[in-house]
Amino acid sequence: MYSERFDEAVALAVRDFRHKVRKDTQIPYVTHLFAVASMVGEHGGDEDQMIAAILHDWLEDIKGAEPAHLEVRFGSRVRALVEGLSDSFTHPKPPWKERKLAYIAKLALKPPELKLISAADKLHNCTSIRRDYAVHREAVWGRFTGGRDGTLWYYREVARALADGWDHPLAHRLHQEVRGLWQDAATVTVDLCKTGVQRHAPDIADHLLEVGARAEAVECFDKCDLCERFLLARIDGIFTKFRHAQELVDAVEILRAE
Repeated sequence: MYSERFDEAVALAVRDFRHKVRKDTQIPYVTHLFAVASMVGEHGGDEDQMIAAILHDWLEDIKGAEPAHLEVRFGSRVRALVEGLSDSFTHPKPPWKERKLAYIAKLALKPPELKLISAADKLHNCTSIRRDYAVHREAVWGRFTGGRDGTLWYYREVARALADGWDHPLAHRLHQEVRGLWQDAATVTVDLCKTGVQRHAPDIADHLLEVGARAEAVECFDKCDLCERFLLARIDGIFTKFRHAQELVDAVEILRAE
């Protein structure tokens, strides 16, 4: 059972996030905080982990929030957890890519008690993105500072960092959800490619092959000269001639395995 410390953490989160909503929606932000805490509790998290889950965005998103305040009210362990879950404490925040690279680099080395909270956070975010993507399609990427490619990259790398040395059901679920997100995005990109509506990102081949979308990759390479030219340039000096799209796919998979 939880003590009054948890009640206090919930009250703090509700007070400070009361007027915040999820990006480009009318969904109250506190729903995300409760969803993360719920997952943590359902997977064995203790009271400190539950408090950190409720407050995992507090240092990042609330101006004037201080780590020392967390320690006074909830103890040093909660403070350490929330600090470890935050990619910055300053306002305005440092540049997006800089923050994310630093967070990913540290995440693989974090203890399981922190990875549990991070996995719950990223899993809820990823499922929310997929839900909205099914409705709004490519417009969803405009919500995020990293855009389409940056967002896909970030969730893939976070999932990898969390799985490093940590075998847990939430890590597996996150991997599957991130894989699904990449699959969703790659399928739409193939459709746009075939109609000539959109120029490809340079890493379209990686997007497709990353999620095992061999059929889509073959179809895309058959339809799109840009894809073929990119792949030929990328593997120049290792493979020189391909008769058809399947050979392109096989060549890239061999290259990535080396």
